Amino acid sequence: MYIMKKRVLSVVLMAVLAVAMTACGTKEEQTPVEEAPKEANVSDYGTLSNRQLEVLTYENDGKAAYYLGLAYDYGTGENQQNFSKAYEWYMKAIELGEARGNVGVGYLYLNGCGVEQDDEAAADFFQTALEAGLSDGDVGLARIALRQYEESLGIYTLSSWDDMENALYLENNPIVIEEESEEADDESKDATETTAEAVVEVPAVSVKDTPEYVALSQKIAEANETYGSEIYEHLKAAYDVGNLDAVYYLGYIQEHGIGCERDVDAARKKYQAVAGNTSTNIWDQFAINSAHTRLGILCMGGKWFAPEEEEAVAQFQIAADNGYAMAQYYMGILYQMGLGVERDYETALSWFEQAADNDYAPAICQVGYIYFNGLGVDANFEQAAYYQKLAAAQGYVPAQINLGYMYENGYGVDQNLETALAYYKLAETSGYEGVSEAIARVELLLKDK
Repeated sequence: MYIMKKRVLSVVLMAVLAVAMTACGTKEEQTPVEEAPKEANVSDYGTLSNRQLEVLTYENDGKAAYYLGLAYDYGTGENQQNFSKAYEWYMKAIELGEARGNVGVGYLYLNGCGVEQDDEAAADFFQTALEAGLSDGDVGLARIALRQYEESLGIYTLSSWDDMENALYLENNPIVIEEESEEADDESKDATETTAEAVVEVPAVSVKDTPEYVALSQKIAEANETYGSEIYEHLKAAYDVGNLDAVYYLGYIQEHGIGCERDVDAARKKYQAVAGNTSTNIWDQFAINSAHTRLGILCMGGKWFAPEEEEAVAQFQIAADNGYAMAQYYMGILYQMGLGVERDYETALSWFEQAADNDYAPAICQVGYIYFNGLGVDANFEQAAYYQKLAAAQGYVPAQINLGYMYENGYGVDQNLETALAYYKLAETSGYEGVSEAIARVELLLKDK
């Protein structure tokens, strides 16, 4: 995620074709009515057409109704994504005794898709699924608590926290840079031979002593106390029975220390297990693509692992090719920075735009970054401001800071200190470096007007 500065930006249906068919004579051929297979003979409901599934549903087959719900939920086959229709078919499945319909409806309520977002309603459906013996109910309940945990902090505040944790780790486990120094004694050694001297840079102020770290650590502790054990217990219960989503999410909370001790090595192993899963079920693809993406992020380096840039490219590529927005964003980052690939701004922009088409705020912000700096395109402050506004509207903190800077200085927008201050204040509690200083600077400018 990149925060803008003027000179340098820091390191951010189907249209059914009706054809009238006639025979050689005058008799018109009749299209046969598609018959549904008998329920006992269905080996894969996912291969059936809408018509076949509907016929089975009206013969009281709840599983067929559930698969219709899935088809509209994910937008597969002959169906465009339609959450309202997904809700209707999931509810029909529940009516016909198919407990998995509760899981589908629970996620619609959790994410506000086709219905008004409602955590309590989502929890009721997940609990019903759990009582029916479905481990997905545990995962759903964990995801409600995880979402509430992230909302209590701000999802992008967590990114800032991760950056601070990385910095703190490097402070306590500094990278040793080998510097060469000429040997003074030419008689005993060759003049070109050198010895290594360890050079360790120690920060003047520990990360732990900064106001941002102190404030965020307290917020993290409070959020963990409120939600942590609930998240962990539900995920562990589903993990113990082999639920794939639970394997991924247990890795995720271990990576971030949510409800448990931070253990990135254990998280990586869980991501590898999920990424290696060969399931073709549409409901498993989120976990698989997410696992590839988290592995890519870990391979980019940080406090736990040395950079493995080529492996990062491979992991991101798999998920990006599957249309997973976060992976598409990171593919853009790799091409923009030249990490594991040749630097190519045109390709970077293409990946960012693909992720932006999936409404992924960091990618939308990054498109604006590209236009602001003229990376592979003509610099265009107006376009940059447009994309920053789209990302900021989703609560994306870097975009809010960028807009504050643009309004403060009149880049792509009319200069407006009041608006600049408003955007900076939206990001005030995020923990991002420099926000407090920006607020103080603009407030002083307004005072002097």
